[in-house]
Amino acid sequence: MRNVTPMKRSDTDCIPPVNTPSPAAPSLETILAELRRLAIGALDGGHPVVAARIAAVADQVEAAAWPPRPPRPRYGAGRAAAPAEETPPPITGAPPPA
Repeated sequence: MRNVTPMKRSDTDCIPPVNTPSPAAPSLETILAELRRLAIGALDGGHPVVAARIAAVADQVEAAAWPPRPPRPRYGAGRAAAPAEETPPPITGAPPPA
């Protein structure tokens, strides 16, 4: 069995709490720009599949950041029906009556 020395109180003072947010958290625009820069680097390095996957992740992150679209209106639902139009006479080869 190894000899393990217990930690002193002063040793744990320098460890930040786990749930503390980073003071300089990057913005969404910074993250997206970095992902796209990595995708371009992968493409320049001859890795088109990796570049496509990185670009797809950037697109998904950007799409998830937008608020959801409102539902599309249902045209005709709850509205009165339009009056029926008169049907035109059938087209025949004969000229119209004078």
